[in-house]
Amino acid sequence: ERPSFDFRNARLRNLCRALAPAYLRIGGTEADRVFYALSEAGEPLEHTPLVPPPHYGSVLTPSHLRGLGAFANAVGLDISFALNAGWGPRAGSLVREDGSASAWRSVQARALMRFAAAEAIPIRVWELGNEPNAWPLFHSPPLYVSPEHHAEDIAALALARDDESPTARISAPGTAFWPAMGEVPTLLPPSLFPPRWPRLATRFLPRVAAAAAARRLPAADILTWHYYPALSDRSILARLWPASKPIGLAAAAVCLVAGMAATMRLDLPPVGEPFLFGSGVYDYCGDAADAPNEAYPPAAMLRAAGALVALLVACAAGTVSMVCLALRLLVVPIDQQTLRRPAVLDNCKQWARQVMGAAEVQAGGGSGGGSGV
Repeated sequence: ERPSFDFRNARLRNLCRALAPAYLRIGGTEADRVFYALSEAGEPLEHTPLVPPPHYGSVLTPSHLRGLGAFANAVGLDISFALNAGWGPRAGSLVREDGSASAWRSVQARALMRFAAAEAIPIRVWELGNEPNAWPLFHSPPLYVSPEHHAEDIAALALARDDESPTARISAPGTAFWPAMGEVPTLLPPSLFPPRWPRLATRFLPRVAAAAAARRLPAADILTWHYYPALSDRSILARLWPASKPIGLAAAAVCLVAGMAATMRLDLPPVGEPFLFGSGVYDYCGDAADAPNEAYPPAAMLRAAGALVALLVACAAGTVSMVCLALRLLVVPIDQQTLRRPAVLDNCKQWARQVMGAAEVQAGGGSGGGSGV
């Protein structure tokens, strides 16, 4: 069992009491890995597992949940809770026809809803997972669910909510939004073992809303996204940002020099012209069987090996340089000027139009009630 956060801290309670009324969100990347130590009836398990079951990464115990509920009730906060939508609740379902992960199953979610109702834990909003457009980056093996199938999973959550927690709302999809690039595209990389084609999904939030409207699925009550205007030094990307410029320039220089060295060592004549092979001369566009049966001299082999090494160094340095360039362009360390940058503000304005359009589409066609943004 992980050590519990100290919700009994008197100073913390006094500070949070001043924020009420407000919502306390329980979520983040770990939300899609956690196992709720509850029976299907929503009762504590007789023996709390010390090790999470397969496909899960951690355990949330009844004591954790009771501490959370006592804190929220004491300071006057409502809770928005991100349910696990990772690999664990999908075990036992079939992979979908478009390569998306298997359907989300609500067994654990229903157990948690029953426990929350019995213990008077003020969970007023249920979320389905955390940043589904970025799941391939944070799960192993990479987890990919298309926006259209995520709309189906939200519909399954809506049915569970109607049965177990009818006064609560559903917020979704909670996508990651990066001002320098907009909503993070969902990229499933290719694989040989097991064989898998790459997949790419863009405009995740608008497509979720459009799918719910087009198929008249029970939809989210609240459209949400996670906005990252800048990164604090808690993020490793922000900590690497200052060093990315000198490292990127050095890597680019190494790439240039190594590329030139490889070109000089691969000193081949134009196609069709004869070149020296051992002690004989022949046309390398002709029949190789006509060539003299002699080996490359050691000097030629050394030149070829040197060219190969230089080429590998150039490729590695070029990759480092491109990564550093992407880091410089996409990462914005937090400072007083961050929100004043016109490019950031313009991107946010365009994204706001997309979100409002998605909300109007969903409200006009979905069957889950109105949407808030």
